[in-house]
Amino acid sequence: MFNCFKSYRGWAVLGLAVLLGGYLVIWHGAHLAVALPFLVLAACPIMHVFMHRGHGHHHGQDTSQDVPLPTSPSSRSTSSKEE
Repeated sequence: MFNCFKSYRGWAVLGLAVLLGGYLVIWHGAHLAVALPFLVLAACPIMHVFMHRGHGHHHGQDTSQDVPLPTSPSSRSTSSKEE
């Protein structure tokens, strides 16, 4: 998930983001406090868009290679007892 930290460029971007975040909090804290309710409200639709990937909406993709769904726990325990 965090493959960007395997290179110096990823660590440099992280360091720059931390420095920019600190600058914003220290020098523009009052502006951020005023904008915070709007940022929280804006985060809801943004998270909704990005977190609903992969809910089975294939939109014309080939579904012949889909992995079958696992069986229920009760059928697994029954099949393990039979073996």
